[in-house]
Amino acid sequence: MTRFLTALWLLLLLAGPAMAGDERRAGEIQRQAKEALANGDQDEALRLAQRAISLEAGPSTWLAQQIRVEILERRGDLVQSMRHLREYLDIDGLFPEHLAWGKEAKARIGKKLSALEQEQTTRRSIGIALAAGGAVPIGLGVGWLGNYGDKTAAGNDP
Repeated sequence: MTRFLTALWLLLLLAGPAMAGDERRAGEIQRQAKEALANGDQDEALRLAQRAISLEAGPSTWLAQQIRVEILERRGDLVQSMRHLREYLDIDGLFPEHLAWGKEAKARIGKKLSALEQEQTTRRSIGIALAAGGAVPIGLGVGWLGNYGDKTAAGNDP
């Protein structure tokens, strides 16, 4: 039992600095993501932000999470942006200004999603109307051709 407790104690002693190392690396990577975004390289900024978040998904990577949400929003991937934003807002330990940013972003992205859904509904309605509108002339044309064929077969050329 003593060996087990000693081994557990050593494991915890060594794990502490390793976990702190991940947080430090995540912090450095998110700073690189911010720099890439400032330089206009959205692809690199998104890659770095996601890397930082994979190392530490807590409040210490708030900046990387904001970068990810904003880039996805800019690219028009509103569903993924909103999904990551909800994850961001669920993090315990965010500062009030980070929560305020998240609530503002949620309202903004939510409006864009609603407008997109409305546009898609309108397009579907127009498509259905066009399909139905096309069916009527086709039906009349087929009926006319059928009637014409019956009359010519009987020797009654109209």
